[in-house]
Amino acid sequence: MQITLFFTYGVGLSTWQQRGLFSREVGYYRTFTKHSVDRVIFVTYDPSDSVYVDELKKDNITVCVRPVWIPQIFYSFVSPIVHWRVMRHTTVFKTNQMSGSWSGVIAKVLFRKPLVVRTGYSWSETKRKQNKLFSLFAARCIEWVSSLFANHIIVSTISQQKFIPKPFRNSIVVIPNFIDTQLFSPSISVEKKSSSSKCTIVGVGRLASEKNWFFLFDVLSNLKMDVALIIVGDGEMRMELEQEAKRLGLSVQFVGIVPNQELPVWFARADMFVLPSKFEGNPKALLEAMSCAVPVVAGAVPGVIDIIQHGVTGFLVHLDVKQFANMIQYVYEHKNMANVVGGNARQWVADHQSLENVFKKEFLLYNNYISHV
Repeated sequence: MQITLFFTYGVGLSTWQQRGLFSREVGYYRTFTKHSVDRVIFVTYDPSDSVYVDELKKDNITVCVRPVWIPQIFYSFVSPIVHWRVMRHTTVFKTNQMSGSWSGVIAKVLFRKPLVVRTGYSWSETKRKQNKLFSLFAARCIEWVSSLFANHIIVSTISQQKFIPKPFRNSIVVIPNFIDTQLFSPSISVEKKSSSSKCTIVGVGRLASEKNWFFLFDVLSNLKMDVALIIVGDGEMRMELEQEAKRLGLSVQFVGIVPNQELPVWFARADMFVLPSKFEGNPKALLEAMSCAVPVVAGAVPGVIDIIQHGVTGFLVHLDVKQFANMIQYVYEHKNMANVVGGNARQWVADHQSLENVFKKEFLLYNNYISHV
């Protein structure tokens, strides 16, 4: 079996490395090559990805790099032709997200092999929330065309199904994001910080408007206890957020981007994990914190309510400053109860979204295509 993965438009292995995602994302496909998949092909957009060719070849992963002289947009249409020698043996084509999925459609037409479109968070819905009308129209057109040609469409949660055009919903398969439950484990989380009366909260995510960091700052300002916030991530709003934290007199540590495998160390320092986002898909950082048995306080928004059962695997609250502040205070003051909920969360992730379980679901899907090759 050979799987060809088309990267998200404009993204390469170097992008994954810069975002601290390389070991996580590549590790998932290494799992495939260890279990009956002969080869995985990465079709990427960064010419500098050539530095990874030899390293990944040892894992039976072939990196198809964009030639530096081909513009990105043109490459997205001709990559199946540029790399036809390796693609012609493909069993199934897969897109990493809807953005760039047209490459997979072209490959399917050329080589007459099955196409699996992984959507990520709805591309058109993101553009709608950003009020980008032209981009919204383009995204919806691409979603329709890609869904039309797809043999299966992978969404990460049940709630994401509503963003797939109605005529193609019979092709949907729900396969959530995976979590390495061995890496993100309670055995690391119990190595807590030294005894302190200060509540330590950790948040992970891009420093962007949809992550709702300014709202969280208002929440912290309303708490009647000493709090330190650790933010892991980076983005275009970092300077604004640093200035606002200083203006409000908050104790906020901006860590920046860290490799995914180092996140458990930051979770280990926290009394709880918070997620104040306005919307989510199938948030990896939330699931990773849960896998570490860290108590979670999160906004009751789409994507999150698919995961957390309030009072059982975490704590849901409306995005209201006072209610959110009261919930943080309540969780901190009831540590024994919070630890039980954290343990429940760990078990839920292990049962539903462990690397092993997610791999089995996706491998079974691809295995069904073998008889048609």
